[in-house]
Amino acid sequence: ISPNCKYYKLTAIFEICGEKFVISGKKIKEEGFTVLFPSFKPKETNLPNFEKIKKAGGNCPIAGTKIIEGQTSPPPDLSESELIALMEKNGIGTDASIPTHIQNIIERNYVKLNSRDRTLIPTNLGTTLIHGLMKIDPDIALPAVRSNIEKSISKIAIGISTYEEVVDDSLRLFEQKFNNFIQQIIK
Repeated sequence: ISPNCKYYKLTAIFEICGEKFVISGKKIKEEGFTVLFPSFKPKETNLPNFEKIKKAGGNCPIAGTKIIEGQTSPPPDLSESELIALMEKNGIGTDASIPTHIQNIIERNYVKLNSRDRTLIPTNLGTTLIHGLMKIDPDIALPAVRSNIEKSISKIAIGISTYEEVVDDSLRLFEQKFNNFIQQIIK
């Protein structure tokens, strides 16, 4: 068996004009098994010799500064297949019902389907609805509530719960959410 690959990791935290910055680097100490498997070898990142700087009084001259203006960008739109994977991961829908859920959000004008690449592009209505729900009751917009209802329905199928119990529990939950929704709007 080949020995472990060993490396040093150095993290430097420094301050310029009251702002903290962090930089990390790696230096291979012993290559170990990466001699045989070079694709596993960590990439080395060299940092200045901080020991010399420390011996010189701990100050390091600033070579230059640059301010770059920019902005973050939203994640790319989901494709139909990515939405289906997320629904499956969160326990929402069945193989038979998922296409209906997607068709519903298209018909309700929450998203538009780009037929060229099958991405779902949020509309102003869909975006506004999600932003509003997230402010008033994020549970309604997040997958957990729907996933729990799906799990409750599965309990009917295997005889753990009755249809009436699941409907009553779901109606009670949504009545509470509706009352909370109204209270938040009144504020």
